[in-house]
Amino acid sequence: MRVDKLNNVITYTVYKTNTSSVLLSIENNEVIIKAPSNYTNEDIEKILLSKRDWIIEKLTGTKEQSYKGTVPYKPDNTDIFGKNYRIDLEYANISSPKLTVNDSNIFILLPLEYRHTNNSNLLKTMLIKMQTKIIESELDYIFEEARITLGIAPEDIIVKKLNGRVTYVTDDKKIIIDPSIVSYEKTIIEFIIFHTFCHLLYKTHSIKFNKIMKDCFDNLDELLLKTKNLNF
Repeated sequence: MRVDKLNNVITYTVYKTNTSSVLLSIENNEVIIKAPSNYTNEDIEKILLSKRDWIIEKLTGTKEQSYKGTVPYKPDNTDIFGKNYRIDLEYANISSPKLTVNDSNIFILLPLEYRHTNNSNLLKTMLIKMQTKIIESELDYIFEEARITLGIAPEDIIVKKLNGRVTYVTDDKKIIIDPSIVSYEKTIIEFIIFHTFCHLLYKTHSIKFNKIMKDCFDNLDELLLKTKNLNF
């Protein structure tokens, strides 16, 4: 069981007894509470909240600090392949940050010492690493399809953060892809990748460039409309 207040998560175990008093202790880095059998979960959580500072001090070895005007950064959601994922952020007595993804949520668990710090850079970095991993593991088929269809391949494909661009072709025929590309629907991603591969053949949107894109995509006008505000 756990109680949460201001993102401080306290995991605890309850033992019901026949005594009339409540005993709260820390054993093997775990909160143990022994309470009368007639105590409800609400009663127990009220006790834990009243002792929250003491518990956190015992678990972390440091006294609870004030926010000092800094509110921890918490992104509300992000998109993966056009689907919106809610981001759940919690703090626990762990040594390093963790991130897991399920069907509709991204769960981020941070060490307790991060709860009163500006963690925006850390969380943004974790999300970028997640996006990069998805690109490297799930978009290979689009790269291969573009290579076979267009008969050309880049010298290298590099995934890294770009300023204001989704993709970019370097002078030495390398393709750079911003990790945020994974936020778009797969049909949009495929179009962007093919468009970028085509720039390996033609630097400008020439007649030959446009013909290749029309041959590859029957719904080219629709895709151009959906991506008109993107720089690639």
